[in-house]
Amino acid sequence: MLLGLILLISSLTTAQADMIEIGGAVGADGVYVHWLDGEGRESDTIRAAVIVEPFVGDLSEISPGAALVVGNLALLPMEAAVSADISTGDIELTRFKAAALRAAFLQSVPVEALTLYRDLDRGISIGGDLLAFRVPIKITKEGGIVILPGLDLGVRHYSTNDIEATSFHASLAVETRAARTFLDGWLSTGILGRLRLEAATSGMSGDEEAVLAYLALSLDEQHRMYARVYAGVERDGNRDDLRMPAMNTFFGLGIFGNLTGR
Repeated sequence: MLLGLILLISSLTTAQADMIEIGGAVGADGVYVHWLDGEGRESDTIRAAVIVEPFVGDLSEISPGAALVVGNLALLPMEAAVSADISTGDIELTRFKAAALRAAFLQSVPVEALTLYRDLDRGISIGGDLLAFRVPIKITKEGGIVILPGLDLGVRHYSTNDIEATSFHASLAVETRAARTFLDGWLSTGILGRLRLEAATSGMSGDEEAVLAYLALSLDEQHRMYARVYAGVERDGNRDDLRMPAMNTFFGLGIFGNLTGR
């Protein structure tokens, strides 16, 4: 799979310009994060978050069967969150993630290649994953419940509370989605869950759990743009070792959509 990704990236860099379209998924959110057991170590934050897929690819120009093998191709997908500390007013880049390529192999297996990220909520000042993939398992006929087990491989540098550590990791992740739509697709609701078990060097092996519930309202007849409101809770077993609160809750609202209809 990794060799296939490298060949795919190479072919895209030399392909015709009309294979690449400008604009994919876009989103903007306002988020409030509250730490449950901070004991004064962490303050609540208000955040502005964005998601952008600046380029999406049409593989049909590479070969007739390419689009059947790889679907939903996105180049340089990015997401970021800037937070303002409520107690001090300090502003920082809390989360950032950018991947060289995101695609769905065989139209169903989500894959990300060469990902760079930052996640201060987990104490990660900078990290990089060589490969991350999920394998969907549909539970209901309509796909209302989907389980996505998969694997992340990479390296991270933790920097928080005078703790510095670099860790190579292989993370087994299981994501679950349960969703329902109403009013001919104008309204949808669902629950997302995530469990991550990490085998890592530098004593950074641990577990992570998260649950999120959302409600979304479509803003156009094609159901490409919608407003959303959501809330959830996160727990990371490594946070205690980093002298950070282990759990936090969050509440967010914003808009999200796909400009290309892919």
